[in-house]
Amino acid sequence: MGRGDNREDQIDVPTGTFTAIAAGGYHSLALRTDGTLVGWGRNNEGQAVAPTGMFTTIAAGWRHSLAIRSDGMLVGWGDNGEGQTDVPTGMFTAVVAGGYHSLAIRTDGTLVGWGRNNYGQADAPKGLVAFAPPQGGAGGFGTWVDEEAEMKRRRDNAMRKALGFG
Repeated sequence: MGRGDNREDQIDVPTGTFTAIAAGGYHSLALRTDGTLVGWGRNNEGQAVAPTGMFTTIAAGWRHSLAIRSDGMLVGWGDNGEGQTDVPTGMFTAVVAGGYHSLAIRTDGTLVGWGRNNYGQADAPKGLVAFAPPQGGAGGFGTWVDEEAEMKRRRDNAMRKALGFG
C-alpha cells in the first residue's frame, strides 16, 4: 500500500513477488522474482522508470538508479548532473548508490567509484580495493581486505586447484 498525494508524478506501488528492494531520495525500486525491475515514486529525473531486461542487483540514489544485468553489465538512469549514472565498463557483482555518487565491485573484486567526489567519496581507498565476500558465500556483508594480500590468496587458491588440491 502506498501513501501520498501524487503531486510529483509518482508511479503507483507495484504488485507481485520480489527478491530485492532499494529506496532512493523519493523513489523506490524492486527486483521481481523473474529478474525484471519496477520503479515507483517521484520520477522528475526518470529515476523511477526502470529499463527492460533481466537483472540481479539494484541500487537507488538521491535521484538516480543503478542495476546489474544478468550478464554482469551495469546500467544507470535518472539524474546524471554529477556523472553518477555514467557507469564504468566491465562485469560487476555489487552496486550501491549514494546521494550523487555510485560505487560498484567488479567480478575481480576491485572497487570502482564515480560521480560527485567533493569529499573523496567516489575514490577507492588506496591499497584496500579488494572485497572479500562473507564466509560460506551466503548473503550478508563482506569486509575490506588488503588488495595485495587478497591477490596473493587468489593466486595461491588457483595454484592449489591447478595441482589438484582443491
